[in-house]
Amino acid sequence: MSNGYTKTQPDPAVTPDALGPSWSGRRFVIVGVIVLIAIWSALYLVFREWRSRHRELAAFGAREVGPLVDPLASLSPPGVEPKVWADAVRDSHAMLDALTASGLLDRPSMEALRDDLHRRFAATTSESAVPDLTALWDEMQAKAGPILTGRPSRPPFCPTRPEILGKPSTKPPQPVDS
Repeated sequence: MSNGYTKTQPDPAVTPDALGPSWSGRRFVIVGVIVLIAIWSALYLVFREWRSRHRELAAFGAREVGPLVDPLASLSPPGVEPKVWADAVRDSHAMLDALTASGLLDRPSMEALRDDLHRRFAATTSESAVPDLTALWDEMQAKAGPILTGRPSRPPFCPTRPEILGKPSTKPPQPVDS
């Protein structure tokens, strides 16, 4: 009686080398894990370097660019409530911090922006404070509009662009030389 299993002898003509060289499954898994660890390590090291440079730039912007609008808070522009003005200056500082932390500007661009803002706000008076802050928001919106959408909105006293002037140009305004 047979249960369907028949004991046969292996064919002596078929040897393990007949199918070609074989690879161990264990060896394949070990090599695969080593390759994944190497890729992960390389990506980690590259990202760590990028992140440190990004944080350094963001710290430079927060230290050197954003605070340049803070002295405007001591001014009293005519027709603007002091609390509204202080909020606008604080929002402008936050906007500059967001711009410099966004990664859109490299170090030379931040230094140029810092120098431009320093020069621009050194001559700001109470009468010119609102137009100067409005111009700052216009320029930064032109430079990095999508980045600023999640940040504080335009101060309420900054007038919108008059229709007679048409839509703002897509290229950023050029600084005025003194």
